[in-house]
Amino acid sequence: MFVLHRIVAAGAVVGLAALAAAAAAAPADDLRTCIEASGAPAMAACTRAIGSSTFKGRDLASLHAMRGAELSSRGQHDLALADYDRAIKLEPQAASIYTGRGNVHLDKGDSDRAIADFDQAIRLDPQIAGAHYSRGNAHAIKGAMDAAIADYGQAIRLDSQFAAAYANRGNAHAAKGDLGAAIADYDQALRLDSRLAFIHGNRGMAYLKLGQLDPAIADYDAALKLDPNQPYSRYGRGIAKQKKGDAAGGNADIAVATMLQPDIAAIFARAGVGASGSVAGSTPAPSAAVSTPATSPASAPPQLQLATLTPASAKAVFEKHNLLGFFARDCGQLVSKDNLFFVNRLVSGDYVQTDQMSGPTNRDFVILIDKAGEIDSNEIVVSGTRDGKPINMLWRVEGAAAGAGTRVRPMEVSWGREKIVTGQRLSGSGREVAWLQRCG
Repeated sequence: MFVLHRIVAAGAVVGLAALAAAAAAAPADDLRTCIEASGAPAMAACTRAIGSSTFKGRDLASLHAMRGAELSSRGQHDLALADYDRAIKLEPQAASIYTGRGNVHLDKGDSDRAIADFDQAIRLDPQIAGAHYSRGNAHAIKGAMDAAIADYGQAIRLDSQFAAAYANRGNAHAAKGDLGAAIADYDQALRLDSRLAFIHGNRGMAYLKLGQLDPAIADYDAALKLDPNQPYSRYGRGIAKQKKGDAAGGNADIAVATMLQPDIAAIFARAGVGASGSVAGSTPAPSAAVSTPATSPASAPPQLQLATLTPASAKAVFEKHNLLGFFARDCGQLVSKDNLFFVNRLVSGDYVQTDQMSGPTNRDFVILIDKAGEIDSNEIVVSGTRDGKPINMLWRVEGAAAGAGTRVRPMEVSWGREKIVTGQRLSGSGREVAWLQRCG
């Protein structure tokens, strides 16, 4: 499994100083926040600036593009595209806006529209490295590796410090079976940025396929030091350990990786590494017998899968259990770090948005929930995304009948793959949250 690195371009077309000079004080502050901040503050500032009627033409196009980037980062791709479409109507010659919109199409899985936008961006500005890079990503997703390698190469020629372009060109070489060229690109990417765990993992996979087990394990060690809960590196290290004869260490790594990502064996098999530990195109070491990972509750308790719970829409489950609205430890007190409010609201269709409020106007996080499954009459598992990453949460409900008085204990059980649900109860490092009272 070679991990593709993605970069989302905001597509702003003008500089802060140029815009701020023409704006009144309050809109100028919103403009600065829109461009320089991120998350909810940037979103709110962009929206206020757009609604202020202060900015026109190219300036307004920049604001729509910045808000489009924020919406895209939240997974709200259709709303993001609407902002990018508006920006392009206002400033049809801005290559960076086409690049930003192309990245949204790519995130939606529409590689053809993405390529069309990247083509237009490159026609308008052939020197924009990000457009070549993103078009390379689109070609790679479509399986056109020669075209991807050409685009990554052009991005590198335009920006010799583009670590992600080297990394993804390495992936394209690896997909073509040219592991030597792949490793050379990974080497350069890591010289430019040694903190990228996924590049260590990808180079580890290349070494594993070549049968070079010691450098493979060294790379997987480096990846896991940077990201201890990366399932691909842990599984790959497990296979490498087994092939070196360390069955116990290999089985332990594989068991943890399988808990973190239950379909990890199938993913590796598609990448040419068999579930049994054999690597396509290489000869296993005679002493590296591969055994099935332990599955006893003591070593690897089975992970509760939402699919086994007959998933329903989040809207239906939240309405059934009266979980829409505000919940707080003390509804009569102000929001604070010691009195967090969970705000559950419908946003569109079957999606529920959960905000954790830490102050009168501040939010600690936003979760977009798209599925829910019931363990029993008062335990629910919900799944969605937070900051573009998958998250599962276990909710326990008391007094679930309709009306005031419902209490809920939302417990974060997987975030950054550090916490997991096993069996039918919380385990691992998940921390229970105090009961919250529904606010009418």
